[in-house]
Amino acid sequence: MAQAPSQYQRRVEEISLLMNNIHHLLNAVRPCQARSTLEHALTEQAKQKRERLNDLREWTKKAEEAMGGAPAGLKEAVEEAVAAAESQVDAMVE
Repeated sequence: MAQAPSQYQRRVEEISLLMNNIHHLLNAVRPCQARSTLEHALTEQAKQKRERLNDLREWTKKAEEAMGGAPAGLKEAVEEAVAAAESQVDAMVE
């Protein structure tokens, strides 16, 4: 613009057009970025839930070992609770 002041208006319009195009491209990328962010967040949640489920299984195993002589009905109740928890976690993951 310093070399050709008469073309000032044309250059400003060109720069404005470039900025509008950049803005449009950024808006076009946002859904992809949001999808990637959501996918990452859900993957992390699933990972954490699997870890918690594994911890629960370990605690259940230790509890079953500790109550080796306990009545069979109590053991069945614990197994049902574990199965219910696993099915809830699997439903959340899917």
